[in-house]
Amino acid sequence: AWQGDAEAFARIWRFTKLQMLRPDGLVAWKHEKGKVTDENNATDGEIYLIWALMKGALAFNEPRYLADAAAMAAAVDRLLIRNSSHG
Repeated sequence: AWQGDAEAFARIWRFTKLQMLRPDGLVAWKHEKGKVTDENNATDGEIYLIWALMKGALAFNEPRYLADAAAMAAAVDRLLIRNSSHG
Protein backbone atom coordinates (compact mmCIF):
# COMPACT_ATOMS: atom_id res chain seq x y z
CA ALA A 1 0.00 0.00 0.00
CA TRP A 2 2.84 2.37 0.83
CA GLN A 3 4.38 1.73 -2.56
CA GLY A 4 1.10 2.44 -4.31
CA ASP A 5 1.16 -0.96 -6.01
CA ALA A 6 -2.47 -2.04 -6.04
CA GLU A 7 -1.73 -5.13 -8.13
CA ALA A 8 0.95 -6.46 -5.76
CA PHE A 9 -1.21 -5.69 -2.74
CA ALA A 10 -4.13 -7.58 -4.26
CA ARG A 11 -1.91 -10.54 -5.17
CA ILE A 12 -0.43 -10.78 -1.67
CA TRP A 13 -3.82 -10.52 0.01
CA ARG A 14 -5.36 -13.06 -2.40
CA PHE A 15 -2.56 -15.55 -1.59
CA THR A 16 -2.97 -14.95 2.15
CA LYS A 17 -6.74 -15.34 1.96
CA LEU A 18 -6.65 -18.49 -0.16
CA GLN A 19 -3.66 -20.23 1.39
CA MET A 20 -3.46 -19.10 4.99
CA LEU A 21 -6.81 -17.78 6.23
CA ARG A 22 -8.36 -20.27 8.62
CA PRO A 23 -12.12 -20.97 8.70
CA ASP A 24 -12.38 -19.09 12.02
CA GLY A 25 -11.06 -15.87 10.44
CA LEU A 26 -7.56 -16.00 11.91
CA VAL A 27 -4.43 -16.65 9.86
CA ALA A 28 -2.12 -19.64 10.04
CA TRP A 29 1.34 -18.35 10.80
CA LYS A 30 3.55 -20.70 8.83
CA HIS A 31 3.46 -21.61 5.14
CA GLU A 32 6.23 -23.58 3.46
CA LYS A 33 6.61 -25.30 0.11
CA GLY A 34 3.07 -24.58 -1.02
CA LYS A 35 1.19 -25.54 2.14
CA VAL A 36 0.43 -24.44 5.68
CA THR A 37 2.84 -26.19 8.03
CA ASP A 38 1.55 -24.69 11.28
CA GLU A 39 -2.15 -23.87 11.73
CA ASN A 40 -1.58 -21.83 14.88
CA ASN A 41 -2.13 -18.12 14.61
CA ALA A 42 0.08 -15.28 15.78
CA THR A 43 -2.01 -12.42 17.10
CA ASP A 44 0.57 -9.81 16.16
CA GLY A 45 0.25 -11.10 12.60
CA GLU A 46 -3.50 -10.56 12.60
CA ILE A 47 -3.01 -7.05 13.98
CA TYR A 48 -0.52 -6.22 11.22
CA LEU A 49 -2.82 -7.69 8.58
CA ILE A 50 -5.79 -5.69 9.87
CA TRP A 51 -3.67 -2.54 9.74
CA ALA A 52 -2.36 -3.34 6.24
CA LEU A 53 -5.87 -4.04 4.95
CA MET A 54 -7.08 -0.72 6.34
CA LYS A 55 -4.15 1.05 4.65
CA GLY A 56 -4.93 -0.78 1.40
CA ALA A 57 -8.60 0.15 1.62
CA LEU A 58 -7.68 3.82 1.86
CA ALA A 59 -4.81 3.76 -0.63
CA PHE A 60 -6.73 1.92 -3.33
CA ASN A 61 -10.30 2.98 -2.51
CA GLU A 62 -11.20 -0.69 -2.06
CA PRO A 63 -14.01 -1.29 0.46
CA ARG A 64 -13.52 -5.08 0.33
CA TYR A 65 -10.20 -4.67 2.14
CA LEU A 66 -11.95 -2.73 4.90
CA ALA A 67 -14.60 -5.46 5.16
CA ASP A 68 -11.88 -8.12 5.38
CA ALA A 69 -10.09 -6.08 8.08
CA ALA A 70 -13.32 -5.78 10.06
CA ALA A 71 -13.99 -9.53 9.78
CA MET A 72 -10.48 -10.35 11.01
CA ALA A 73 -10.78 -7.84 13.87
CA ALA A 74 -14.06 -9.48 14.87
CA ALA A 75 -12.35 -12.89 14.88
CA VAL A 76 -9.54 -11.53 17.07
CA ASP A 77 -12.11 -10.06 19.46
CA ARG A 78 -14.23 -13.23 19.52
CA LEU A 79 -11.43 -15.77 19.81
CA LEU A 80 -8.43 -14.11 21.41
CA ILE A 81 -9.53 -11.39 23.83
CA ARG A 82 -10.54 -12.47 27.29
CA ASN A 83 -11.71 -10.52 30.31
CA SER A 84 -9.71 -11.08 33.46
CA SER A 85 -9.47 -9.67 36.94
CA HIS A 86 -6.53 -7.62 35.65
CA GLY A 87 -8.54 -5.83 32.99
